[in-house]
Amino acid sequence: MKQIKPVLQKLYRSAQFFNETDRTQYIRMDGNESVDGLPKDFVKSVLNKVTPAMLATYPNPKKCTEAVANYLGVDREMVFMTNGSDAAIKMFFEVYIGEGDKVIIASPAFEMYEVYCNMFGAKAINIAYGESFEFPMDSYLAEIEKGAKLAIITNPNNPTGSVIAEDEIVKILEKAKENDTLVMIDEAYYWIYDKTMLGLLDKYPNMVLLRTFSKILGLAGIRLGFAVANQDMIMDLKKVAAPAGVNTVALLFGEELMNHPEIIESLVDDFRKDKQYLLEELKKANIEYLDTESNYVLIPAGDNYQMILDSLKEDGLLIAYKMNKYFRINIGGKESTDRFIDSFVSACSL
Repeated sequence: MKQIKPVLQKLYRSAQFFNETDRTQYIRMDGNESVDGLPKDFVKSVLNKVTPAMLATYPNPKKCTEAVANYLGVDREMVFMTNGSDAAIKMFFEVYIGEGDKVIIASPAFEMYEVYCNMFGAKAINIAYGESFEFPMDSYLAEIEKGAKLAIITNPNNPTGSVIAEDEIVKILEKAKENDTLVMIDEAYYWIYDKTMLGLLDKYPNMVLLRTFSKILGLAGIRLGFAVANQDMIMDLKKVAAPAGVNTVALLFGEELMNHPEIIESLVDDFRKDKQYLLEELKKANIEYLDTESNYVLIPAGDNYQMILDSLKEDGLLIAYKMNKYFRINIGGKESTDRFIDSFVSACSL
C-alpha cells in the first residue's frame, strides 16, 4: 500500500502544463514564452558546437555560470544555474521552508508558489492585489511583522503584469531584515522590464533573486534559469541540488547568449517594436486592453470567453484566460499579431 506524505494527501495537481496539445503547431500566444524564438542563424551556430562527446559526458555548469556572472557583474560563487527558475524555487523551499512556516504571496501569482507551500507543509498567506492591480503594501508588511518565514515578490507579476517600484521593494526588504524573513524576488520578466534588485544583494543577505531564459530569451524548451544570492545561500541551495541537474545543451545555449549581449539587445529591441505594433492594431480594431510591463497584454473577457478560445484555436492560435476575467495575449511579431487581430475580431462577432 502506498504511503503518501500527509502534506501531499490533499494536494491536487491538474494535468502537466501544456501536455494535451502539440503547441508547436499553433501560434503560441498563451504561455508567456517568446512567440517567435531566437534567430535561426544563432540557434544553428550553437547546435553546430554540440558533439557526440558532449552529449555522452555529464554536464559541467562552469562556463555557463561564469558567463552569467560576467554578464551580471557579480562573483561566480553568487550564481547557481538551475533547470529553469522553477527548480530554483523548489530547492529554496526544500532548504528553508518547513511544516507550518508562513509564506507571503501577493495574489494572483505564479501557481507554483502555493503548490510548493503545500508540498512542504507551509502555510500560504495570500494577500490580494487591488482592483487596479496595485500591490497590497500595508497588508504585506503587516504579515512580515507577524513572523513570516518567506516573502515572495514577482516583479513584474504574473498574471497581472503590474510592477512594484524599487523604493517599495526596499521597504519590504528592510521590514524583512528586521524580522528575519527571507525574501525571494522573481525577475522572470527582467529583460522586458529592466529594473532589478541585483545591486542590493550585498545589503540584504536574506534575499535571493531568480531569473529565467524562458521568456524573451526564447529558451523555454530547454529549461534554464538561475539563482543569484550571497555565497552562503547559494551553498545552501546546492545541498539539495541533483547532480548534473542542468543539461549540456541548455548550458551551452545559456553561455552563448550571455557571451553575445548584442543578440539579447536585438531581442529586446524587436520586442518593443512588436509590442508597439500590437497596441496600435488593438486600438485600430477598437479592442479594449490593459497594457502591462510584462510580455503580454490583458483583454477583458465576457461570458463567451470559452467560445472565443475555441474559435481562435480552430484558427491556429492559442491564448490564455486568466483571473476569471481577462484574456492574456503574448506579444509576438507582425504576422502573429495580424493573425490574432483578424481571428479575435471574427470570433467576437459570432
